[in-house]
Amino acid sequence: MVKVGDRVRYLNAVGGGVVVRIAKDIAYVDEDGFETPVLARECVVVEPAEPVKKAASVPASKVVTVPSVEKAYAPEEDDEDLFAVEERPEGEKLNIALAYIPDESKHLNTTRFSCYLVNDSNYYLYFSYLSRDDEGWRTRYAGMVEPNIQVMLEEFGQEDVNSLERICIQYIAFKKDKHFSLKSPVAVEYRLDTTKFYKLHTFRESLYFDEPSWTLDIVKNDMPVRPVVFDASDLEKAMKMKKSADMPLRKPVV
Repeated sequence: MVKVGDRVRYLNAVGGGVVVRIAKDIAYVDEDGFETPVLARECVVVEPAEPVKKAASVPASKVVTVPSVEKAYAPEEDDEDLFAVEERPEGEKLNIALAYIPDESKHLNTTRFSCYLVNDSNYYLYFSYLSRDDEGWRTRYAGMVEPNIQVMLEEFGQEDVNSLERICIQYIAFKKDKHFSLKSPVAVEYRLDTTKFYKLHTFRESLYFDEPSWTLDIVKNDMPVRPVVFDASDLEKAMKMKKSADMPLRKPVV
């Protein structure tokens, strides 16, 4: 069973780190300063935590009964608010990214991919990750992510790549039990060139991952990134309007 202090790797995803806390069946793994929540059963221990050294024996006359440290200070499993959030000055501005990481970057035609949301800020985020097809938008993941944490949203294979042509991240940012600067709720939509999933140069080093990734900025220093999405029908209308505006006026017939 996974314990706090164990160094682990993920069973069905790329990455790993040291388990810093466990709540219910979720293990929180420290990856370069970011806590990633992962199902404990999907963690493989590669280096067990060092055993606690036993204290030297003490004469019975000197023994004092004290409450168990674990019982006295262990928070309730459902009470996540007892874990203090370590804030950073630069974390007061939202920086949010979406990243796609191939399991095997040298076999892009057959590999599976993992999708992560990176919350590089002092804020909690309620968010949803969506994709669009001919029938409308579909929720691929919805939940909350803690400050300064990256969370895996989904795994997918080649058969799902085409469904990611239109994606969107919606979010609401807030802090718990303290004052904070208000951030406007935002939806940021991307139109992906899905052929890039098959090109090796798409996946590069990034600030957030050791593995090569295709990282998309959702918010950069509080400013939502909004790529221009052109619609063919809108372009056709714009061209007709421009053509009409460029036509010379006819002289009235006398």
